[in-house]
Amino acid sequence: QGQREAAASVAASLLEVELNAKGRMRAIDKLQAVAEFMPDGTIVTANANFLTTMEARLEEIKGKHHRIFMSPDDQQGSYNTFWSRLASGEPQAGVCRRISRSGKEVWMQATYSPILDLQGKVFRVVKFATDITAERKQAVLNGAFKGALGNIAASLVVADNDGRIIYVNEAAAALMSRVQADFRRDLPDF
Repeated sequence: QGQREAAASVAASLLEVELNAKGRMRAIDKLQAVAEFMPDGTIVTANANFLTTMEARLEEIKGKHHRIFMSPDDQQGSYNTFWSRLASGEPQAGVCRRISRSGKEVWMQATYSPILDLQGKVFRVVKFATDITAERKQAVLNGAFKGALGNIAASLVVADNDGRIIYVNEAAAALMSRVQADFRRDLPDF
């Protein structure tokens, strides 16, 4: 009787652990692009978010090396070091540039995590990523906008829709500095 209860308790605990792990993966799958690789970079599987982001179907990428998402320029020495480090168990994270199957540039905030077997050897690498292409393009556009405005000789102040000043070029800052005392005297509540 006692052994049955102990076995039932262990089975219930294992079931809870399995359900928790599956639930966690479903939650991650809803928001992240996830792909699984062999330690050498061969693609094992990928979720729908990854496939959509990279404009691919699993059957066309499974069994191929991760480099199919790299430009030739990005496949140099540091790329090989990247996979060597993963294969030795060292996680890798950061912003990375990839190329979708249709040739579009994709920017991802990604974490590549080695998965160890019972002997402590890497047997898989899992990638969790978020597509940040739109944010990256906006940052480049904002940089170009700021650079262009900074080079204007006229005084320029930019405000948002709520009237908050979001940008002042050097000419406007210098002018404001020169007339600051006059502003404070004539407009004390400004």
